Amino acid sequence: MRKWLLLIIVMVAALGLSCSSRQSPSNSDSAIEPAPGHGVAALPSLQPFLSPEYPSYDAIDMYDWPDYLPSVHDTSYDIYAVTLVWGHTFNTAEPNPDTTDWTGTLRINFEGFAEAFEAISFEPGVDSIIPVDAPVWVPWISETHGDDFDGVTVIVFYKRGIYYFAAPTLSIETGPFSTNLYVEELASLTRFYQVNEHNGVIIHSHRLPLDNFCQRGTIVGKWVQESNDRQQGSITAVWTSRNGTPQGHVFGSFSATAAGERTFTGWVTGIHTDNIIAYLAGDWWFDDSRMCPLCGSSHGLFSGTFAWADGSGNGGTLRGEFGSFELPPDETELPMSGEWKVDCTLLDHLEVDVGDNNSIK
Repeated sequence: MRKWLLLIIVMVAALGLSCSSRQSPSNSDSAIEPAPGHGVAALPSLQPFLSPEYPSYDAIDMYDWPDYLPSVHDTSYDIYAVTLVWGHTFNTAEPNPDTTDWTGTLRINFEGFAEAFEAISFEPGVDSIIPVDAPVWVPWISETHGDDFDGVTVIVFYKRGIYYFAAPTLSIETGPFSTNLYVEELASLTRFYQVNEHNGVIIHSHRLPLDNFCQRGTIVGKWVQESNDRQQGSITAVWTSRNGTPQGHVFGSFSATAAGERTFTGWVTGIHTDNIIAYLAGDWWFDDSRMCPLCGSSHGLFSGTFAWADGSGNGGTLRGEFGSFELPPDETELPMSGEWKVDCTLLDHLEVDVGDNNSIK
């Protein structure tokens, strides 16, 4: 009877420990999270790394991602920026008289990837990110001393729509500090840990809004009115990326029907080839009231959609203006500028009607 009673007590205790660990995976015996309002704050020099604007979308767009990683435009992944900073991180801490070894790892246990995006305040020859073949963990070597701090920003890709037998977690482990975080916590997290009187750890994480990573860029060129009524003509422009790099040439035409329907169609070729990479279509209208409310023709707007010619990925939208109020009313070769943006909320294909000769679905 005593054996059975002892077994029951052990089972209940184990169940309670399991439930406690599932409810709060972030607890760690090696760190204390300061309560709000105790005057503990990150040093001013760390504030840029704790901003929701870090890392910038342009920096991520221009980053040289390894081939094995999915695109940041892949809508099947949630993408998180996880920044971890350690050492002399708090305004209330005294500089550390000793050297602290922070060599450690960040790991994920779910289908996805963890890519070291930026080392923070690493000293060459002392601190380093260790290259690995398995893109599910990021190891580093780091030491801090005095008022020194180090850190790392990791971009984490989490594959959605999968049933996981174990709760998806991100684990951080160093000699002085370790903790585990559920993946849903990564969406919006800023956490301070005081390791001792000299050292602290800050974890800052946020989900990168998918819409901000949807490919986008500009269209800059000419809108040439070639008919006497200025209702027909040609379009030529340069199609550029978000950071202004030319990606293609735009060719097209605009026209109007007797019923007053104004449309344009066109295509985008490669920057060095004649291969068509996208089709365009949309509407345009005048927006020039200098001559009279409806008859001005030296300024207007356009809006439409585009689809990639090979049918891959999402299509998107484009909009802009042509003409200038500073040009003479009789000017027919008008400047044109606008922006294009992939719509990540669409299905895999966007239908664009580009007339009888070309159609992409």
